[in-house]
Amino acid sequence: MALYLVNHYEGAKKIEFKDYYQDKVTGYLSSAVQVNEKYNITIFSAGTNGRISIDYYDDFKLKKSENNLNLSLNDIEIIYYGGDIKGDK
Repeated sequence: MALYLVNHYEGAKKIEFKDYYQDKVTGYLSSAVQVNEKYNITIFSAGTNGRISIDYYDDFKLKKSENNLNLSLNDIEIIYYGGDIKGDK
């Protein structure tokens, strides 16, 4: 989910997963996410290898990229649901 976000929207520097939900019937996964400490979005995935989509409010200001940016998560601070931190600086 984090990799999808940084490769499809420009400017994500910090991603914090606030919760995680898996629908046992459909297999869909969803997570409430805060981006750059100010944008609240929800990321959905159709199963572990499924299509990903993002729902957000009008105040979400990251620009959707026309092409996949092919970025890694190396320079992105990520706080996973449950408190694990990747990229703590």
